[in-house]
This record gives sequence, structure tokens and C-alpha cells, in this order.
Amino acid sequence: MTGFAIHEDMSTEEWLSPLALLYLKTVGASSITLQTMKIEHAAVNEGAAILLVDCVEQMLGHKREVRQHGEEHIDEGMLLLQANLDDCTPEWLAYCMERLFASGANDVSMFPLTMKKGRQGSMLQILCYQSQLDALKTILFEETTTFGIRYFPVAVHRLGRRMVTVKTRFGEVEVKLGYHHGKRVQISPEYEACAKRAREASVPLGKVYREAIRLVETLGDD
Repeated sequence: MTGFAIHEDMSTEEWLSPLALLYLKTVGASSITLQTMKIEHAAVNEGAAILLVDCVEQMLGHKREVRQHGEEHIDEGMLLLQANLDDCTPEWLAYCMERLFASGANDVSMFPLTMKKGRQGSMLQILCYQSQLDALKTILFEETTTFGIRYFPVAVHRLGRRMVTVKTRFGEVEVKLGYHHGKRVQISPEYEACAKRAREASVPLGKVYREAIRLVETLGDD
């Protein structure tokens, strides 16, 4: 049976047991990859078997990416990337964040943490679509000092979204509205629009925010 191969296009009815996989591995079968696991190493001793399997790619699978968020939905085609860093300057991390966002990261966050030997560090966390994984990993390896990146599939419950424009006394401002079960639960004025109006009118940024929110609230829940 040396050289016998099991291919990824096997149906679920053709899945083999771990013992069958171990036997095939022992006799030299190649490409032992199923929809659930891939054997990397096998060891047998006194009737016991230890299998080292790699199932990361199978766990990730391929989820449909939903990038239109008009309707409320659960977005399952997402990944969460994490890297612990203790020797990157804040300026480097800020530049890395810029590159990650420019390359399509959905969200980028940094958290302080204490690492081994009491060293102070940061955890860089990125939310992205599966199709962006390779590009964002490349940025992390190029722009930070990490030697490894953790990533795993996550689901994101996204509110339904709608954009409206309100006419404040300082000028027009775009506002993002969020809906849960058809009811409006979030009002979020767009930062860039508010900042522009605040600079033009020489007023505090919060003043523009508050007026934009007040005007939206007068529109009711529709």
C-alpha cells in the first residue's frame, strides 16, 4: 500500500477511523488529509497510539464573507489574529496599525500585558476576513518583532446599518445608525465629518457630535 493517497475530495461517508489513518501512515501512505484532520506524525507502543494532527485549516474552512451590512446578521467568515510584543516602540505599532487598516483589517486593537520575567508588553489584535489572512500576517512579520501569530475563527454579530445626513448649524454631518431586531439602538456621527465642521466653526468637537445626535433623535426610530 506504499504510496496510497487519500484526497480531500472524499465524501463524509468515506471518512476513516484514527486507527485506519495510523495504519496508512505507518505503511507510507501520502497526502493523508481528510475534512477533519491531517496526520503529521504517528507513534505506536504497547498497543497505544499517539497521533499528532494538524486540523487548523479544516477548522477554518471557508466561510462566505458578508461585506454588505445593511441587514443585521452573523458574520462567520472572520478571523482574530493576536501577537504578543515586548520590544516594539509605540511609534512602530502606530505605523503597523496604519498599514493593517490600509490593507483591509476590520479592526485593530492594542492591549497592555505583563510578559515573562515581568516585562511590560502589548498584545496586538486584528479582526479580519479569512481572505486577508496572508496579507495581514505579512505586515505583522515585517512591521513588528513577533516570531509567531495566533489566529482562530470567530463570528461577529453585526447590527443592521444605515447612513443618514443631518444639517447641523455647523454644516452637514453623516451619521451611522445601528438596528437590532428592526429597532434603532445605536447613533454614531462620523468622526471625520464632525472634526471638519468643528475646525471650520472653531467649536469643540463634542458640540458637533451632540447636535448631530440630537437631530437624529428628532427623526424617530425609522
